[in-house]
Parts: sequence; C-alpha cells; structure tokens
Amino acid sequence: MATSDDSVIRKVRHAAGRRSRNTSGPRVCLFILFTCLTGYPASADDVFVKVIARPGEMTSAQLEDGWVRPAATQDAEPRWGIEDGIQFGIWPSGGGPRGLIRVYAPYLGFPDDRVVNFIAIEPMKRNARSFSELERSLLDDVNGLRFWSEDSIEAIGEPKLPWRPAQGQTRLIPDAQGGHVQALTVVIVTERFRTGTQAAVEVTIRQDRPHELRLRTFILGNQRDIDACVLTATMGNFMRLRKLWLRDEVVTSHGLFPNHRGNNFTPHHAFDLDQLFRTPDGGMLLVATPDEQDLTQAVYDPAVHHVWRYAGRPGAQYWRMQKQDITETLRAQVNARFTYWASNAPIPGGVSFENFELVDQYHEGQTFIFGISDVLPKDDLHHAYQPYTPNQPRGFDR
Repeated sequence: MATSDDSVIRKVRHAAGRRSRNTSGPRVCLFILFTCLTGYPASADDVFVKVIARPGEMTSAQLEDGWVRPAATQDAEPRWGIEDGIQFGIWPSGGGPRGLIRVYAPYLGFPDDRVVNFIAIEPMKRNARSFSELERSLLDDVNGLRFWSEDSIEAIGEPKLPWRPAQGQTRLIPDAQGGHVQALTVVIVTERFRTGTQAAVEVTIRQDRPHELRLRTFILGNQRDIDACVLTATMGNFMRLRKLWLRDEVVTSHGLFPNHRGNNFTPHHAFDLDQLFRTPDGGMLLVATPDEQDLTQAVYDPAVHHVWRYAGRPGAQYWRMQKQDITETLRAQVNARFTYWASNAPIPGGVSFENFELVDQYHEGQTFIFGISDVLPKDDLHHAYQPYTPNQPRGFDR
C-alpha cells in the first residue's frame, strides 16, 4: 500500500526512538552525519547517528538541452544547473548537512559531486536570527531543516520529500542587448523555523551568465516583525578566502582578525554600503578571493580531514545586487575561523573568512546574486570589473 511522505517520516522517527537495528528496508538507511562536511571528526563522542527515511539509491541528475535537472523518476537527486557552469542542489545531493543549498563549480576542475560552498537561509525576526542548518527539524526530528523544491512560488503547498524534486521551469527572459536568453528557475522551500517563519528562495540561472545564481527571497505567510532574510555563504574556509574586495581597498582576514585563534568563529565584521564597490550602472559588487595562487600546494596539518584538502583551481566568490534592489541600509558581513568547522585542525595559512553575506531590510522578492568566477581581480575592482557582453559570459558581471 502506498504511504504518504509524512507517514514514512513518522514511521522512521518511531523506529529511531526505539533504537531499532532493523533498518534494512528499501527506503530506510543509516545516515551518519558528522558535524562537518562528510564525516569528520572521527571521535565516536562527536558522531550523531540518526535514522532518516530516504531512498537507498537516487537517480543522478541528468543533462538535457544544456541544463542539469533531476531525472524524471520517483527517487531523483535534487540538483539543477547549467552544463559546464554553476550548479546547485539540496540534501541529500552532495552529502553533508541538511538545511543548506549546495553550490557546485565543476568548471574550476572539481569532480561533479564536489560541493564548493553552501548557502544557508537565515531569517531575522525581532532581531533574533534563525539558522536553517542548525535548527532541529519539526518535520523529521533531526538536525537541519528539511528543504524541498517546487516549480514556482504559487505551487508551494504541503511539505515534500527532497528526492521528489521539481524539474524547474525554463523560459526566455530579456537580456541587456534587447534580445532574449533562456533561463532555468527552481524554488527551494524551507519547513517552518521554530519562530513560525517559513521561507522560500527562487533560484534562477541564465545561460548567458553561467557562473551566477540569482536568488529571490520570500517569507511565506505572516511577514510581520521580519527584519531580514539573510542568505549566507557558509564555507569560505574550503577555498581559504582571505581577501575581501571593497570600494577603495582590499581588506584581509589577517588584518581584520589578527589575534584570532582557537576553534570558534570570530564575531561578524560589517561594512556599510558606502564602503562597497559600486558598478557604473549603479549596482553593488562584493568579492572574496584566496591569497594563494595555487591552493593545491598547501601544506596541511595531519589532523586536517581529506574533505578540506582543496583540489581545484582558485575562484572569486561574489555577491552582487542590481541598482533597483539596493537600499541605504544594505551592509556586508564576514566572520572567520582559524580551524576548520567542527574541528581543531588548523587552516593552512591561518585565519580565513567563513561566512560571507549581505544583510538588508527584508522586502518580498528581494534579490541577491551569488557567483563563483574563474576570473580573479588583480589590483582593484575598478580594473577587474567588466560590463556584460553577450560574447564573453565570464567575470563578475558578464
């Protein structure tokens, strides 16, 4: 007899409560979630084992007409993107914690399943910030909120299982030259946070901007007392981001946090709008880069788990906003770490940026653009910035 998605979850939660060893059913597996990317640290005291209803196997995302999309099967990997360009997914695609959008950049020389960064969804209500990665799910009783996908904001209804993904919608949208370009749009939905807030992010990839995700935020239902809906890139330590490119200067993690040691985060350091680089068309651009030319040549402490050992080319990670989306209250924020997340293993070269974000007063459909470019600035953003041209879809705004 067919069962609903929620009944599957309830049965597994009941089995987990009994600590049953009988977990060999085709839709139940033991998923060992360590407190970092894939299973580190190795101490048994630090391992949180949970039983989650999910397929034993998922059909990998498929390439069709230049787009990467979920397979048209019942149990499909929830992943979308553009061929040879940026891609994104939700758990269980790529492994790692729940409650995060995965970002892939295979054009930097990574294997297709290597997550380069995560984006968390963090609404602020009455100045209290919620954390999609860290909250315990009210649906599944496990760490990290459940994310699922829909084809549009209007299609959002009851919670779904993440491996029953939406295909996304392709359509033609206007380009800067007066013509049209194809784009793929998918909506990522969160379950309710413990504050009662529920959020959705509409993600769009344009074929002429293959290294960017256009992210529009929506608070579903009552928006009263919502201060912001922060989208934060959470894993800058993997690429060892240490240089932050502002309007008139480049600041570094060593300069901002010279004395930071230990295994905790630094406090956030904020930059007001007048410190951020403005593009000639009135937009805003914030770029973070490594300070190493070849990240693969680092000498790692033996305690550093293999998942943190960088094996691709360096990139420039950036947030940008278009003129019509910018308000005077916009600010940028970064924090940093001396050790890799959930470990005492030191980062080669010392402290580096971890979370990298823009914060502004929330309004419906607020749009942030996140990108990972294979073009790095050399001197300052005034020289590195290149206006969009249709024949060279690379760089920060091309």
